[in-house]
Amino acid sequence: HVIEMAAIQVMTMSGAAASDRTLFFGLRMPAEIKRMLPALKNLEKGLFRKLLQACVRIIENEETGIDDLKSLESAKTSEETIQTIFCGLLVLLRSALRIPRTSLKSETFRADLKEIKIPAEFIPDIAKAVFGAKRNDWTSRPLNRESDFQPCNP
Repeated sequence: HVIEMAAIQVMTMSGAAASDRTLFFGLRMPAEIKRMLPALKNLEKGLFRKLLQACVRIIENEETGIDDLKSLESAKTSEETIQTIFCGLLVLLRSALRIPRTSLKSETFRADLKEIKIPAEFIPDIAKAVFGAKRNDWTSRPLNRESDFQPCNP
């Protein structure tokens, strides 16, 4: 029996042809990540890092609640924007952490983040969270579902 495979050309978000490699989150971008992307454009790096740290605390099963997120609000950034970015980052991190380290390489992950238009200044911090020393601790136990954290519920 001969098996024929169809070649599929995938277009990136920028319209360029891409390889047949699937991005780290799968075939479809999760809605939380999609909603987060526009909100990242005008976000200060310090606030981004605080949100990323809050996501890491959730992954580490530490207490983080809605009050922690509300404390990050400012005149420039609304509660809704904070929650949108937080939930998007949480889904992004969990999506990446579900893939074995041997299957997801740092360079590939960084390229994926660039392709989905994560601002370049945030990519090193996200990559450090995913590929840092604590990764083995996180991946040795089940990750809580995103819906376990109340602000991420629709």
